[in-house]
Amino acid sequence: MVKLVALAALLSLTACPGGLPKDQVRCDGAGCSSPAADLYPSSAYENSSWLPPAWFDSGSSGQEASGGKGDLKGAGDAPAVKPDTADQGQWYQANQQSCPTFCTAKGKANVPGPEGAHCMSGEVRSASGILQGIVFTWGCFPDCLGEGPHLATSSGGYCYKPGQKKDNDDTDRTVGCYCR
Repeated sequence: MVKLVALAALLSLTACPGGLPKDQVRCDGAGCSSPAADLYPSSAYENSSWLPPAWFDSGSSGQEASGGKGDLKGAGDAPAVKPDTADQGQWYQANQQSCPTFCTAKGKANVPGPEGAHCMSGEVRSASGILQGIVFTWGCFPDCLGEGPHLATSSGGYCYKPGQKKDNDDTDRTVGCYCR
């Protein structure tokens, strides 16, 4: 009985308002197609508020937006994506590498990661790098827990925070570089 009630509730939640629309195939000299904008015309439903507003002009009654076949309304008016926000960067496993050189070889730049560090080691442990899978190849000191905001830069194949003793311990070896 409980399964039947759950199934009925699931069906009522997933049903399309007003039923599924008929496929509208259009043919021209280039062939036939079923444009995405025509799959769910807003006029086919009593309540079309669930449709994204950019799909249709307010008075179009389900007609395609003025941008052309399959285009979203106003897509040409959208501001250009700034290059610095298009790729936020990521951590890369980079065992005993100098991060500026490592990132340049990937066609990227070595920039500060989310916590502010350019590199990671067993003593400089960015939580965001741990989440992205950076492995502490030479262990950690004093533990392998992620840290909050901190600064760190490469010194050859080692990674140090400002003021950290540069004693070239195994746990000071670079294991990750943040590149964008």
